[in-house]
Amino acid sequence: MDKTDTIIYIKNMVCPNCLLIIRNIFKQEDISIESIDWDKAAIKVDKFPQPYPEKVEKAIEPYGFKIISSYNEKVSEQIKITLIKWIYFSEEIVDNARLKELLESKFQTKYLVLDPLFKKINGYNIQDYFDLLRLERFKELLSYNKNSFAEISLTLGFNNHKEIKHLIFDNLNCSINEFIQNSRNLRKSIDHL
Repeated sequence: MDKTDTIIYIKNMVCPNCLLIIRNIFKQEDISIESIDWDKAAIKVDKFPQPYPEKVEKAIEPYGFKIISSYNEKVSEQIKITLIKWIYFSEEIVDNARLKELLESKFQTKYLVLDPLFKKINGYNIQDYFDLLRLERFKELLSYNKNSFAEISLTLGFNNHKEIKHLIFDNLNCSINEFIQNSRNLRKSIDHL
């Protein structure tokens, strides 16, 4: 039977290990992968019939992944991946002042269009998600005890200590000292933000 390339968009592929997991799942399910990226995989499927969506969905769901079908969900997931890459894997420091400008440049769409779309899908706006990601990365870096509070803050694009202290208080309901002393710095997985 003839095979055709089909691109499927996948939610929650938030790190390089996710790519490996998807690749292994597809191999176990005998699904041929042409290429894979953080939010999508190009696969070879039989032209007729097309039971692949159900097969793929059933295979990836136990691992926390999901097929994305709507345009808005695809854009939302691409925004999330862009922010994750900036915070976790880039040397570039992205602060609140540059966030809108960088997203508009990357997506060639006004932030005023992207933000409501993102909020409709996720229930919170891009800035809130960006802050949650930075807070989780802050907690992670702080737990390593390698860098000072100030160094971590600057690395994550916080302009001053007050900004991170405010973020910690708003999201964890404690001061930075309580946060450090009481080990309330339990981290969340970024696919659950």
